[in-house]
Amino acid sequence: MTSVLNVDTIAAKDGTSPVALTKQHAAKQWCSVDQTGFTVNDSFNTTSVTDNGTGDFNPNFTNNMGGANDYAVALCCGDGGARFHGDVVNKAAVTTSTYRTYWVNTTNAAVNDNDIATTTVHGDLA
Repeated sequence: MTSVLNVDTIAAKDGTSPVALTKQHAAKQWCSVDQTGFTVNDSFNTTSVTDNGTGDFNPNFTNNMGGANDYAVALCCGDGGARFHGDVVNKAAVTTSTYRTYWVNTTNAAVNDNDIATTTVHGDLA
C-alpha cells in the first residue's frame, strides 16, 4: 500500500515553533555567480551580491547568521579548465550579514573573474 503525506506546514509539538533539525545541517546560504558579466545565476538566502572589482565579490544574506564566527564558507569555481583558488578575504570582511571572496588563478597568481563562482555557507542563523 502506498502512502501519501500532504502538508502545508510542519511545526514542533507546541504547534508554532519551527521543527529543529537534529544531527543534520542544511546549507544556510549559497550562490552561483558569473563574474565575467556579473550575473547571479541562482542563489538561496542571498538578497544581493556586491561586485568589488576583478575576482572580488561578497554575497549579502537575506537572513543573517547568528554571529560572525558561527559559520563556515566553502568556495568553488570554474573557468574553462583554468585552476582557481577562492578565499574569504579577511576576518574583518566576515560579518553576520556578509563575507567577502577573492578569486585567484593558481597557475599565474593573477586575480580573475570566473564563469562560475559558487559559495556555500553552513552554520546557525540568527
